[in-house]
Amino acid sequence: LLAVELRREVPEALKPRRIAIGGTQTAAGQDNASPQVVDRGQDAAKAAWFTMIVGTFALVVSLSASLVAAPSSSVVIVAVLILAKYLLHELRLGQINTLILLLNIVAIRALVRTPPAQASAGIAAGLATAIKPYAALTVAYLLVKRQWRAFGLAIATMVLAQAVPMLTYGVSGTLSELRLWRTTLSASTPVLLTNSDAISVLAFCTKWLGDPALASMVALALLGVLALVFFAVILGGRNEPDAAVLEGAMLLTLTPLVSPLGWDYNFLMALPAIMLLVGHRSAFPTAARVVLMANLAMI
Repeated sequence: LLAVELRREVPEALKPRRIAIGGTQTAAGQDNASPQVVDRGQDAAKAAWFTMIVGTFALVVSLSASLVAAPSSSVVIVAVLILAKYLLHELRLGQINTLILLLNIVAIRALVRTPPAQASAGIAAGLATAIKPYAALTVAYLLVKRQWRAFGLAIATMVLAQAVPMLTYGVSGTLSELRLWRTTLSASTPVLLTNSDAISVLAFCTKWLGDPALASMVALALLGVLALVFFAVILGGRNEPDAAVLEGAMLLTLTPLVSPLGWDYNFLMALPAIMLLVGHRSAFPTAARVVLMANLAMI
């Protein structure tokens, strides 16, 4: 096995800071505790986080299979194996994208119901966006689908979630952290676009074209094409009762591509779409099916 250590070159000023919770050294890092106690606490936290990610992904797999009506367990297994490297990368980095995916799937499942469970869809989408802003595409989807109550609840959930840190930092402290986040994000994004893990449309254009201005223009054009295709899918399924299944799977797949700084492990979001493709592969013409299987095999 070849282990490849990936390094992200980020200026020192943009690296994550250590933030004290509660304003004391003990709360921040237990500086007065013995190294053994700190190590045990860190190991326990890592184990709990790892368990949470694995458990969340298992729930994601189950809900995705139910959402797309996977015809057999083999379809589910194959779909998971296709995306296994992204799950392993997610585990290695200790990311939280499986939770974002779970919330998005909960929102999409709620829209499939008759009538749509707009409260569940809105709260789930809003909470996902509050945790990671790239989930805002799901909130925008609620607006496009004219799910007004769900959209309003999503906005309200996002606002309430942003108010939670005020319990610790206060109003001015929270606003200061949000401003710092905006500054850090805008400054670090151009630096990271050429990272080998960056897979967004903007990152793709930046790597191949080099010129940031030209890359931005080409990326914007490509994103426009993707938006037109997505709207065409919505229009084509406007009379279908389960249209949200295909639309939701497509939306999740597009999310890391549309996000300015999408990472390769974000392709875990494509799990429902992969299940659909594998489960309905017989619907494709022979030549297209061969290309599809070759494509999935390369992934």
